[in-house]
Amino acid sequence: VVQEAVAKQTGVTVPKDMMAEAGASCPDCHLDKAKKVIRPDGGACVAYHDEKYRATYTEWRDGVRRRTDEARSALHVLYKKPLTDPEKAVVQKIEEALRTIDLDGSSGVHNYIFIDEYLTKAISSIKSLSNGKEEKK
Repeated sequence: VVQEAVAKQTGVTVPKDMMAEAGASCPDCHLDKAKKVIRPDGGACVAYHDEKYRATYTEWRDGVRRRTDEARSALHVLYKKPLTDPEKAVVQKIEEALRTIDLDGSSGVHNYIFIDEYLTKAISSIKSLSNGKEEKK
């Protein structure tokens, strides 16, 4: 879900996520035995794979969290600089994407490669907008 929302906000085409490519459906990981909706913590990965997948889940989740923090830090530097209206529009799209990633709760685990690539481009865009600009006075 997060990848579709980020794509809609940014105009980026989203590749099919690896869970869907493997034939997993949402209920496979997000319904417990009592059919209650859950947010897995890596345990769902281990149910289908071996224990090393818990570490992969944690690595991806923590990596996305670090990258979103890096993007926010870069945005805070950028907020101190004058921006044109088109630059403000770019910043707004990035902010919306970061909020969507936060709301997902999986920190991009569903489509880690897509989210990581998006965050890399977003951070690059932020730094590019920031380069050569003096702070507001």
